[in-house]
Amino acid sequence: MLKAWIQSGPDGKAAVFSSETFSSVRIDKSPFFIHMAEESSSYHMFYTKCLTAKNPYALYLQSLVLAFHMFELQESIAILDVIKDVFPHAGLLYIMLHSCARSIPWEFYIQYKRRYYKFSEVDLFADKLMFHINEVCPRRQGTYKKTWEFEDYGECWSDHQNLNEYEGQWCNTSIYYYLSHEIVHIS
Repeated sequence: MLKAWIQSGPDGKAAVFSSETFSSVRIDKSPFFIHMAEESSSYHMFYTKCLTAKNPYALYLQSLVLAFHMFELQESIAILDVIKDVFPHAGLLYIMLHSCARSIPWEFYIQYKRRYYKFSEVDLFADKLMFHINEVCPRRQGTYKKTWEFEDYGECWSDHQNLNEYEGQWCNTSIYYYLSHEIVHIS
């Protein structure tokens, strides 16, 4: 879409390269989204301009890189604190990183669970978040194992087991717990 504006002439190019565009463009829709943060990417300069303009999607990507590639957990959480309400993946990552830091923001966690209560929705967010984390190339050394804590372990675990329900049939509490556990292991 932006390419067409650039090709349309000087006015279109000026619109694309405005700070307003950099601050609001949905870079997460690009198939190259996660790889924009890599210096070798042909989109890195565009990503950097979006980051400078405080684009929430660029900030989300920066927080992924900080948390899983550079292991700067507190800096990543600070970035997410600003954008956690902008889109669901940022909020979910905010909760998960807090679990790695042993400091879950319970009030936000409960609000998030109320806002996104459908199993299919939460499952989709969790899958997308794991995809994003894996694309950032984490070390897979369990960096956050010693500080991890997630007290919202589903009391319903035995119910799921007794009903022969497996991963795709669990409740949201189970998804949050196991997603957090999975993230710790790939960190």
